[in-house]
Amino acid sequence: MADANQSGGRSGEVVGLDGRTWQARRIRSLASMYTAALGDSLDALTLEAVQRAAELQVTAEWLRTRSLRGEAVSANDLVKAENLADRARRALRIGNRPTLTVRPIRERLAAANA
Repeated sequence: MADANQSGGRSGEVVGLDGRTWQARRIRSLASMYTAALGDSLDALTLEAVQRAAELQVTAEWLRTRSLRGEAVSANDLVKAENLADRARRALRIGNRPTLTVRPIRERLAAANA
């Protein structure tokens, strides 16, 4: 993917990458999904993080696809790309909901009897 690290002006656009390729379409799609999940009023740093997460995800998908086709792909490169993509997505905190804390039954019964 040529110049995949150079973001364009619009979300999901990559300078030097033909916008008609599956990689460019997938980057736009992921960036759009991430942006929608985060809300529309995002600052420039968050938009860059969204773009980076989308690009890393597409890179990991591209390497995995090549590997599944039987092409020579380093397992280390694939694992690194997938880990980087996962970390970039988690850094956006999309879908992170606080876990519910369940009080012990004794506390609930005591509160109900009070």
